[in-house]
Amino acid sequence: MDIDGLSEDPPVMCEAWAHIGIPNAAQKSKVMADAFKMVFLEKHLRKGYGKMLLFADQVARDGFVGLTRRAEVLRLFEIQAKLVGLPESVREQVVAAQKRQYR
Repeated sequence: MDIDGLSEDPPVMCEAWAHIGIPNAAQKSKVMADAFKMVFLEKHLRKGYGKMLLFADQVARDGFVGLTRRAEVLRLFEIQAKLVGLPESVREQVVAAQKRQYR
């Protein structure tokens, strides 16, 4: 099982999502699946880890914080939803890639 980031000292795991803008329902489900992958790995490894979802965009992160059901689930399983800024040039590349992928 692949995970985007794992550290043993300190014990932390993370999944990163570079999406810019409002996510659709399937994308939200994918992020939640990534969150539960971390919960599964933590239980399987029988060691406590800090768990983080890393977002490249505030708008993309909004559905996973605050008073949303997804946010409540993340809090219940002690998964933090963190914003990680991208350099503007990288952000522009991500937006361009999303436009090419949109169907």
